[in-house]
Amino acid sequence: MMNRNVALPLFTLLAILAAASVSPLRAQDAAEWKPVDPPMLTRWAKDIDPNQPLPEYPRPQLTRSDWMNLNGLWQYAITDKQSTRPINWDGQILVPYPVESALSGVKRSLKPEDALYYSRKFEVPSDWSGKRILLHFGAVDYRCQVFVNYKRVGSHEGGYDPFSFDITPYLTGDKEQSLMVKVTDPTYTEGQPRGKQTLSPAGIMYTPTSGIWQTVWLEPVADGGVEDLIIVPDVDGESVKVTVDLYGDSKDTVSVEVKGGESISGAAGEELTVPVKSPRLWSPEDPYLYDMTIQVEQQGKVVDEIGTYFGMRSIKKAEVDGVQRLLLNGKPLFMFGPLDQGFWPDGVYTAPTDEALKYDIEITKKLGFNTTRKHIKVEPARWYYHADRLGLIVWQDMPSANSYDTPPGGRPAVDKDAYETQLKALIDNLENHPAIVMWIVFNESQGKHDTAKLVRIVRDLDPSRLVNEDSGFQGHGGPYRGFGDLFDCHPYPAPRVFDAPEGKAFALGEYGGIGLKMGNNPWQAKGWGYTTTKNSRELEDLYAQFTGMLKKFNEENGLTSAIYTQLTDVEIEINGLLTYDRQLKIDPEWIAKANRFEWDGPKYVPLVADSRTSSVEYTYTFTQPGDEWMQPACDTSSWKTGEGGFGTRETPNIGKLGTKWNTSDIWLRREVDLPELDAEQLSQLVLQIYHDDDVKVYFNGVLAIDKSGFESNYASVSVSDEARQALKPGEKNLVAIHCHQGTGGQYIDFGLGVLDPNRPVSSESASADGKGEQVSKTFTRTAQVEQQLDYLFYLPSDYDANRTEGWPLMLFLHGAGERGSDVSKVKVHGPPKLVANGKDLPCILVSPQCPKGRVWNVDELNGLLDSIMEEYNVDADRVYLTGLSMGGFGTWNLGTSNPERFAALAPICGGGDEIAVMLAADEKKETLRNLPVWAFHGEIDPVVPLEASQKMVDALKKIGSEKVKFTTYPEAAHDSWTQTYDNPEFFKWMFEQKRGK
Repeated sequence: MMNRNVALPLFTLLAILAAASVSPLRAQDAAEWKPVDPPMLTRWAKDIDPNQPLPEYPRPQLTRSDWMNLNGLWQYAITDKQSTRPINWDGQILVPYPVESALSGVKRSLKPEDALYYSRKFEVPSDWSGKRILLHFGAVDYRCQVFVNYKRVGSHEGGYDPFSFDITPYLTGDKEQSLMVKVTDPTYTEGQPRGKQTLSPAGIMYTPTSGIWQTVWLEPVADGGVEDLIIVPDVDGESVKVTVDLYGDSKDTVSVEVKGGESISGAAGEELTVPVKSPRLWSPEDPYLYDMTIQVEQQGKVVDEIGTYFGMRSIKKAEVDGVQRLLLNGKPLFMFGPLDQGFWPDGVYTAPTDEALKYDIEITKKLGFNTTRKHIKVEPARWYYHADRLGLIVWQDMPSANSYDTPPGGRPAVDKDAYETQLKALIDNLENHPAIVMWIVFNESQGKHDTAKLVRIVRDLDPSRLVNEDSGFQGHGGPYRGFGDLFDCHPYPAPRVFDAPEGKAFALGEYGGIGLKMGNNPWQAKGWGYTTTKNSRELEDLYAQFTGMLKKFNEENGLTSAIYTQLTDVEIEINGLLTYDRQLKIDPEWIAKANRFEWDGPKYVPLVADSRTSSVEYTYTFTQPGDEWMQPACDTSSWKTGEGGFGTRETPNIGKLGTKWNTSDIWLRREVDLPELDAEQLSQLVLQIYHDDDVKVYFNGVLAIDKSGFESNYASVSVSDEARQALKPGEKNLVAIHCHQGTGGQYIDFGLGVLDPNRPVSSESASADGKGEQVSKTFTRTAQVEQQLDYLFYLPSDYDANRTEGWPLMLFLHGAGERGSDVSKVKVHGPPKLVANGKDLPCILVSPQCPKGRVWNVDELNGLLDSIMEEYNVDADRVYLTGLSMGGFGTWNLGTSNPERFAALAPICGGGDEIAVMLAADEKKETLRNLPVWAFHGEIDPVVPLEASQKMVDALKKIGSEKVKFTTYPEAAHDSWTQTYDNPEFFKWMFEQKRGK
């Protein structure tokens, strides 16, 4: 973590900068700050304190007790980069959010010809007297000059590494000191390391970051204090090796003590070995960290003390049973994680809060991953601290130069000196984090140069970790040189096997990219994935099928690791497991099962063979046919006959190549015998198709699928409801296909089959008193509402679905809030007869949820209501929206058929203790009185007391509502069901029956 910045020659700028005065931060300034035109706000944005955003200690691996955070509102101006100072300030900017971000309060682009100036005042505490005052920057993108009291202290180049200056000589005797920073950023015009930043966001390139984007802070340090640490665990030697470097290259005595363990003293700059007997090893399952204290002594007196930590773990590549494996602590570990790009819709490169930063790691762990790949970005030190503490293995990329896009005027030459310098800084600053096990020098050959030299530099700087020379070189120019430890390939979308050279570990550094549009992402109108799905269930199923392939490749083909694209959506890329604002698209439990290789998704049962297993005959043409070419009655006598599949031999992973196809387009027809199918089988029918590239498929003339892009293997694809209905089970059916070739390989073939959901259902049965009967049924999704009753109902034996008194009066639809605002991911809760016959219900109660920080917007609510009405054939006056409160036991719901009213009321939902406050609020009484339905929730344990239930009824009736219902809400929140009753006593009895379960 050595700081290699050197102060530049000093000169006075008093005459030039005297006019650049800065006003102290006023109290009202913070109150006036707000995000500017945010495309999306994450739920953490509301927690930002503009007086001190990101207040946490910024350097967890080298801590001191005294420091000062300089984050907050600064003045800013954007001028021509040739200018020497801003004549007028443009306003205030919230540091450390990049100027392009909504959270900065500015949201302006910085062009290559611009300069961005920052300015603020600060005061040095009096008790820091006698020490050196260091000014630290976590990161500034890209070039900056720093001025203190109108004198230039120094400069720095590089957008990803921390740097600091000793500003002691520049401080005056005045109480208030002045700080100014000048920034320029060419972004993509000078060949600098920039990762996914571009001035023309599109495809896989995103909004750039310019200026200060990590914490700015002050720190007092004694002369000869600790400047840098190198910590290397030695698991086999049961010790940790520590090198302490001091400011001024002092060789004073340092002492190193492991908390609760051994200590040792020696000269600074020398490697000291501290015993760690019977070490507790760091791993994703047990991320144990040892605390350590280091003191500096001068003439027998302690002049500096810092805190740090380390993890005892080893990482290496070795042959196991004839296969190259990756070994953590001497044992093979399949490293599996998501691609994590570290972008935010409101903060761009900067997370809104430390909790947000930590969340990405927490959710990665919750999803069952043990690894993440930090993709061509470097995070603040606290991100790596959280990875260390929570136990997430990190593959760390070097941010690439010349990433994918080309600026106007042509692609610049790679700045090789900058790349080498910043690669060294990356390792120097992050080398002590136990979570990091691998350095990735290049990604997909972007800006690739001097591979042998750069790999050698990385190995020399850090021989304790793995080196990946080029993740995903294949198809991107390569070539693979074999200097690193891994043979790392990027197939999309499905994973596949590659033959690794001898001595190299086989890895899939990217795969997947399953797309799903969800939530209110304003970019997703043009959103894309490497393949697309229509709802969460489809995404989960396809994801699990891919992980099943990984399991096989690991066991049979030596696959050591895999990285799924990706953790979150990023702008127009909609292939995340989470939306861009960090709402889950999927059920984390099923994804975690897949990631633990406990579930490999639906099981495909073939009904109509593809070319892999049978000789399949098609009619086809390479010439554009008439508009009715897909209709059964179309005359195709001029078409040719050929055996499937169709394509080119060099296309990977294909089935049988029956007929060569190397033109831009092909039209095919195939008549198939479809066996007799019951309703459930027909609902599960899918295409098993390999298409490269764009494809349209028709069943008996009706469009079944329309997919752009390609598959790199056979994949199960759901078909439209209209096409499904056009099929004729037990008869011959026509399947017509148009496939268009773009670039790369090309191939088309298909089969038909059914997908067994392969999701276990509980088999427990019977109510406690023996009066009940078990009812379990799975419904197939037919519109936007997913009807999945994967749980059991316990109903009295004399249950009558037509009864209207004392029995269920409404169907309850519950959409889990933390799964985002996906209107297709709605659970249906209610007795099967009611679910199947929703049109006979007095009303349907729909709960989209109002979790903290996320309220559905009116457009989303209207879309949800429309889908419910269509699904159950009911009028709008019988569908009500409810806002489930956050108040635990005894919560309450608002029932309204008006989306605007619901969106306004949802944020004020409260728990039972807040009811009295709500009833007392005169301005809300009229609103509450007009609600058509009140549904009072009790919980399974403890049962809401009868007296409390009756008290609630009485209280609500006082404000005029006669439509008070009681609802059960037992067991797991997302696999539950609700019944609604008028009678509190019957409600209580039903609860007691369920408690007996």
